[in-house]
Amino acid sequence: MCDLNVYTYRNIQTFLRFSNPLRDVINQTNDWNWEDFIVEPDPVFEDAKAALDAHWGAAMTYDYFLNRHGRNSFDNQGGQIRCFINYAEVSNNAFWMDAAYFGNGDGISDNPWVSLDMVAHEIA
Repeated sequence: MCDLNVYTYRNIQTFLRFSNPLRDVINQTNDWNWEDFIVEPDPVFEDAKAALDAHWGAAMTYDYFLNRHGRNSFDNQGGQIRCFINYAEVSNNAFWMDAAYFGNGDGISDNPWVSLDMVAHEIA
């Protein structure tokens, strides 16, 4: 059973709707004011699978490094992990620049760049 009102706080910024909106960067601009909110009518996020995968991967990565190596987040100081999905500038790539940015792939040979190994690589 999954209760969306019960969670473990890991300081990862990929949020669910209402008071914690899931963020999507599909409409980015050069002024960095490009966060759109993803709103779904139910708790099944069919249109936000890549964002959910990235958040899950970030949570698993955080837990692994904390539980296995005693490392608290990417900076070992509890730093907030921010994941931005649908970053069009790098559709076939992912990178870290004070946050993790993930492209969606080209839709032909590449899927969204949010598999566990890719998310862990960007955060670690």
